[in-house]
Formats: sequence, C-alpha cells, structure tokens
Amino acid sequence: MNHELGIKSRVRNSLFLIHNSRIPKGFTLIEVLLVIGVMALVVGIGFMSLSGARQTAVLDGTARHMVAVLRNAQARAIAEQAKANWGVRFAGVAAGDDYYALWSGEEFVTATSTVFLSPILEFSDPVAGAVKDVRFTKLTGIPAASASVTVRLARNPGVNRTIVVSSQGAISF
Repeated sequence: MNHELGIKSRVRNSLFLIHNSRIPKGFTLIEVLLVIGVMALVVGIGFMSLSGARQTAVLDGTARHMVAVLRNAQARAIAEQAKANWGVRFAGVAAGDDYYALWSGEEFVTATSTVFLSPILEFSDPVAGAVKDVRFTKLTGIPAASASVTVRLARNPGVNRTIVVSSQGAISF
C-alpha cells in the first residue's frame, strides 16, 4: 500500500512538473530571421532566372522580326514594288540605339520604315559605327551578296542570334 501511494505521488508530481514547465510557444528571433533570409535568397535566384529568360525572349523576338523584315524586302523586290530593288540596312550606332531599316532603290538613301533595337540589345555584326546593307534584286529577289547579321544581349554578349542571307536568297537564323 505504501508502495502504491509512493507511485501515485511520483506520477502526480511528474504531471504537475510537465503541466507547469515552460514549453516554448513560438519561434525565436533567430529562427524567423533565418527563414526570411532563405526566402529572400530563393526569390532573388528566381528573379534573376526570370530576368534572363525575359531578355532571351526579347532577343529571339527581335531576330524573328529581323528575318520577317528581310523576307518582306525580298518579296517586295520580287514583286517589283515601286519598280525598285529593296533592302534592309543594319546600323550599329556608336552613341545611341542600333537599328534596322527597310529601304528601296539602288542604294540606301532614306528608310521606308525603321526599327530601333531594345536597349538591352546591340549588333555585334555590324559593329558600332558601321552599317551593313542587304539588297535584294528586283524580279529575282536574289541578294547582291550573301550576308550575316548578329544581334546580342548588351550585358551578356555570349547570348546572340545570327541571321544569315545566302547567295541564293535563303534567309535563316
């Protein structure tokens, strides 16, 4: 019987200690700061990845548009629109935005339409301060010479797209 009372007393004391002990009911400041730091790191990496993907999408869209403008010039030359040759000028501007322009005639005099590159892009061929004209002969649509033009990300020159016009008039990138 004494033995039973001793066990009951110890159990009662243990329950009292468990009930009244200080169990933490939240997070410490260090734990909260650690979680916030990890979240900021993950968000930062995700943002950088999305930014690179967006820039590459702008580069790809610009390359596709340049191909479309070249094909438009070629189609106008074949159709003898304005009874002239048609061409596209690619200009690497030393102080300003690079551009490409649709034109007609024997050589570039004035542009029919001009498209400026996004500030995140630049031509690497032609280089800054130079121009490159691609002229398609009326009726045949054959270029005067084969040519290539390279556009790239200004802050990451290793990411680029090259548009090629073959001597037979095939346009690709």
